Amino acid sequence: MTIKESDRDPQDPIRILALDTTAKECSICIMSNGSILSEYNFLSRNDLSSKLVVLIDFVLREAGFKLSDIDCFGIATGPGIFTGIRVGMATLKGLLFDRKISIVPVNTLMAIHSKFSNYSNKLLALRDAKRGQVYVAGYEYSEHGVHPFQSPALMDMEELLVQLDSDSAFGFAGCGARAYREAILQKLPTSSIFTGSNFLAAEIAAIAFREFQAGRFEGDIEKIFPLYIRKTDAEENYERNRIDRRSRPKAATQ
Repeated sequence: MTIKESDRDPQDPIRILALDTTAKECSICIMSNGSILSEYNFLSRNDLSSKLVVLIDFVLREAGFKLSDIDCFGIATGPGIFTGIRVGMATLKGLLFDRKISIVPVNTLMAIHSKFSNYSNKLLALRDAKRGQVYVAGYEYSEHGVHPFQSPALMDMEELLVQLDSDSAFGFAGCGARAYREAILQKLPTSSIFTGSNFLAAEIAAIAFREFQAGRFEGDIEKIFPLYIRKTDAEENYERNRIDRRSRPKAATQ
């Protein structure tokens, strides 16, 4: 993301609207100058696309704001549930139609890590991807701030544990850490397991606030892309069918 100049008055409070629909645990948050003014956490059902705009309006009204008062949007781009990611992105595009507002895309694994920013050792943020797999990213602190040591990836949990040094101290956070707690502690008994709330809008708002202050934001929603990592079921089925067709013996010609 390139650094951009904002034309807002630097004395004005920075108002952030953050949105996360990448999991069953969805959340919306309004932040002003780093303080949360309004937050709504809810469990997603099949009606997410029809009620999301209504809930955003509710959270705005709770904070005493209108959509036009927002300086920057923080949007969770994944990884997570494909449908939820698409609904969140499509809703934001609809809200920003014909509007030029700053946007900060936030990787959900970074948001999970930021929940446990006081942990000083290497921390792996995990999201359960089912099928024995996790979405994983690793972060560590230095005197210069937070640095990734593992880029966001989809991995078999067994493979991940094999790759980690059993003599090192790691922290594990997120719903993936909860799902594989026993396996983690069996392989890495000195590990720390953090399993706080799965609602991420407050952390996304805080990340967006810092990025906006630093001038790192995007002004065009069309340049914000989802972070899927795993192929969709339709893509995987297509790949399997294509391989099956290639492997079938050709019929003999007369």
